[in-house]
Amino acid sequence: EYLLNSKLFSLEPPQTAFSLDIQPIRYPDKCELKQIHLVSRHGSRYPNPDNINSFEELEKIFANISVAKEWYKNPFPMRKNYQLITRGELEPYFDGLQSRKRYAKFWDGVEYDPEVIKFQSTQTSRTGASMMSFSQGLFNGK
Repeated sequence: EYLLNSKLFSLEPPQTAFSLDIQPIRYPDKCELKQIHLVSRHGSRYPNPDNINSFEELEKIFANISVAKEWYKNPFPMRKNYQLITRGELEPYFDGLQSRKRYAKFWDGVEYDPEVIKFQSTQTSRTGASMMSFSQGLFNGK
């Protein structure tokens, strides 16, 4: 029932998506975190081609309406279908910053080593860009 009543895959409000007011996860001193597996979705993206075509049709309809033709232009260029929007580039970066703070005890003193720390994405450019953005936030230039 929880899943049925949840708003899944909606945009997280900027107050939390871009906040660094994160409390570290606490666990007993006798416990030691050995691994973290984080799974994340890509950042916000432009619509798919079918939806962009719908916006183009809407623009044609509004072009014939005097009060609408001046203010409505399709904001989604076809060449950017499925690509990350600006916010979509920032979301994973902040996810990385937040993860660094959330797991502060684990990441303390850890520097990036490609032999130890693995990042993986699917083959789409938006997931690769999201992965890179997340890793930059996580290591914040370190």
